[in-house]
Amino acid sequence: MRLLPTLVLLSACWAAAERVNAADSPSGIVDQVTEAADGALVVVRFDAQAASTLVPGEMVALYAPGTVEKHPLTGQVITARPILAAKIQLTEVVGRIAGKVRWLAPKASVTTGMDAIPLPKEAAPNAAPALTAPAPKLSAAQGSAIVIQLPVSDFDKDPLITHWTLEGSSGHCGRLLARTTGGVASTWIAPLLPGELSAVARVRDPLGQEVNVTVALATMPGGSVAGRVLKPLARWGLGQEPALRRLERDVGGTWWGLSNTGMPVRIDAGWLIQEPLALPQDQRPKTGVALAVRGDEIHVLDAGRRQVVVYGTDSTVRRMYGNFDSPTDLALAPDGTAFIADQSAGGIEIIEPDGHYRGRLGRADSSDDRGDDGWQELVAISLDRSGNLYALDARHQRVVHFDRFQRRVAAWSVPAQSEDPPVDLAMHPTRGLLVLLASGKLVAVSSAGATDAAMPASPVGVTLGKAVGLAIDQLGDVITCHPESSALVRYDQKLVCTGVRTERTLTQNVWTADGNGTSYGLDQTTGMVTIYDPFGWAINRVDADAKGGGMFGATLNLAVDPTGARLWVSDSKKYGVHRLELERVATGSVIGGEGDNNGQFNEPIAVSCDDAGRVYLLDAGQYRVQVLDANGGFLFAFGQRGKNSNEFNDPLHVTVSPAGDVCYVYDAWSYEVKKFALDHPQKSAKHVTNGGGKGGGPGQFRKVSGLGCDRMGLLYALDTTREDLQVLDFRGASCVPLNGIPLADLDMPKATSLAVTPDGQVGLMGAGRVSWYRW
Repeated sequence: MRLLPTLVLLSACWAAAERVNAADSPSGIVDQVTEAADGALVVVRFDAQAASTLVPGEMVALYAPGTVEKHPLTGQVITARPILAAKIQLTEVVGRIAGKVRWLAPKASVTTGMDAIPLPKEAAPNAAPALTAPAPKLSAAQGSAIVIQLPVSDFDKDPLITHWTLEGSSGHCGRLLARTTGGVASTWIAPLLPGELSAVARVRDPLGQEVNVTVALATMPGGSVAGRVLKPLARWGLGQEPALRRLERDVGGTWWGLSNTGMPVRIDAGWLIQEPLALPQDQRPKTGVALAVRGDEIHVLDAGRRQVVVYGTDSTVRRMYGNFDSPTDLALAPDGTAFIADQSAGGIEIIEPDGHYRGRLGRADSSDDRGDDGWQELVAISLDRSGNLYALDARHQRVVHFDRFQRRVAAWSVPAQSEDPPVDLAMHPTRGLLVLLASGKLVAVSSAGATDAAMPASPVGVTLGKAVGLAIDQLGDVITCHPESSALVRYDQKLVCTGVRTERTLTQNVWTADGNGTSYGLDQTTGMVTIYDPFGWAINRVDADAKGGGMFGATLNLAVDPTGARLWVSDSKKYGVHRLELERVATGSVIGGEGDNNGQFNEPIAVSCDDAGRVYLLDAGQYRVQVLDANGGFLFAFGQRGKNSNEFNDPLHVTVSPAGDVCYVYDAWSYEVKKFALDHPQKSAKHVTNGGGKGGGPGQFRKVSGLGCDRMGLLYALDTTREDLQVLDFRGASCVPLNGIPLADLDMPKATSLAVTPDGQVGLMGAGRVSWYRW
């Protein structure tokens, strides 16, 4: 609800509150008063019965002693008329009961000992979200998924949005399935290592008031590895994400997009899965140009039908309304009133929630006079939370502002060139009105009409093409739509680019991932490494080969420290491995040099890391694995050329258990995985046994294209000839097949690369697509 003038709002029940006498025994007393700039914080002590009924946001009256009437003979108190001194709004009811002073009587002050009486029926200012019970302490079996539900409510029933982070040892916290969610719940996948950590939630209402909650999380041992089934976790890239021209988020946190073909698309809060509404062919939009979300309904402006089609989130058609000419945009008020931009019809059509026509704002204008309210190219409209309407005229290069009563207030100029026209607009919670230009430039327009232009730089350097749509999250994140390149670009509140998602970045053929869910793809042709956050946004890159001025020569493979601190890239041309500090991704050093001595390399083709940051570099020319410390210093080596069980003849892949106690090497000559037990204090490795062999049976191989190991010690092998993913239990003296999953069953028949996180999430990559799975 909107914050009304405090004095008017809170004095409504003053007279009634003053009629308190000695018979009305107060249920609370002021214990503590702390002065603050936004109103004194008052701690009140209530009896148990009264305390159990209090809720955050409720008003409480504070009384000072007033007039007392005593019996003239006995001196006993007949009546007492305390004075209403202040009113507080409760902000805390868990642990202690406290509130902020929202109204203070003239010349009054709040002191300890004052009586306190709840006012449950009194209107109150906008209340911040608050805890209604102690923050929970949750536990989960290693690798399992649980829902974190916060005991937070909003007295005004405002929609809430929550930003989530995990705090603990980097790479050992598991992962959340969304960075922001609508409401106060999120799903957490527990790590495979038992331990304790915290989920920190920042819960905010539409007016920016918020509460921070810390939830204690614990991972417990348990869970059988037998009989598990891989479930889809995320899909990105070619054929997985349609090009979007419009985007909007509902109060539940789900994103809704309108594809370039006009289909409404559902996107989960974490950007992990995108799916079009399952609509029959005859119910699909003919030419969808805009959409708006209200409750469980998706309003799609269909220029082909010249109507708005209302779809349910259950993929049903609820109704249609309007009769437009050439509509271009749609905005919905909270009460369901629809505003449709239609230049050919003369302006902004207003449709009542019941579908009846209300009227039109503005008029068409063929002149070049910018002084009147005529439209020449009405391309976009937007409503803010207060009901103000903003309309963008691309030809006039201006925004016309109407108040919530549809009265024209002002017109603001947009600095743009004819070759770079404005295309969309939306209100930002802190930066005011943002206007998007076709080039992707964002222009902030203040209420005074001043402008502040910004051209955010992309961290991954892809060609985006024309921008057509702008979306702004309640937390202030900004997303622009570029359907020509199937790209979305994300910016933070300061308009700094924080990610790009487009299939054009997915040219990598070798992948790895850390314990935080961040993944790293290497394009062996260009030598470029692109870094993706856990939700599929490309957030950075390490530039190309030495020929183009980059740091790499001939890159072959890569690995990342499970904590996400360092990236290692093997380089056969420079006969070594690049060590890159990921906090300073442009800086790095080359470890090694050509030769056969310790710390030198001949043909470094594969690399792996353990939790301690040690690096295991497989050298096909030396037929051995060299073990380096986190700084690249040589520790020890194992392996030699030969055809015996403990020797290598055609070593191709290496992976190490995150604990650093076991290393596996795949030898393509014998089609076997060779297991070595590692003793780091003794700087030695002991051959244990081999598993596999050529064939199509369980635990056999034909062409292994990727090898990985999780913290449970399970081994994963991608076989591109057998076209399957095998999960092997090689923790004992023999290799036991657990799962053999055809790639077709995982909807990734063209997978060419494998990445395994330390916590056992599995990534398959190939043909411009990325698919992640969890147990």
